[in-house]
Amino acid sequence: MKGNGRWRARRFQRLGYDEHATRIIMLYNEICVPAGFWPVDAYSEQLQQALSTFDWQLAEYREMFLEAVEEKRGGESGYTTPRGAKLIRIVWNNY
Repeated sequence: MKGNGRWRARRFQRLGYDEHATRIIMLYNEICVPAGFWPVDAYSEQLQQALSTFDWQLAEYREMFLEAVEEKRGGESGYTTPRGAKLIRIVWNNY
């Protein structure tokens, strides 16, 4: 990570997320937030637990996020509501 990315990673880790969760959150914020999903900008114990529960690689998360964006744009998924447009919803929808 360069420059601003390192600062963001440290910020998420100071909030309480582990290194693995931090990478996932940063990827989610990069891909999904510009498409209308809610940003992760605070600590959530439930989110940390969900991200720790699954042993998925970052590439798998990238695929999930891109698919969720397409589903939201298509208007045919649970991602079209404010409650659905969240990282934790994407994780549990792919469980």
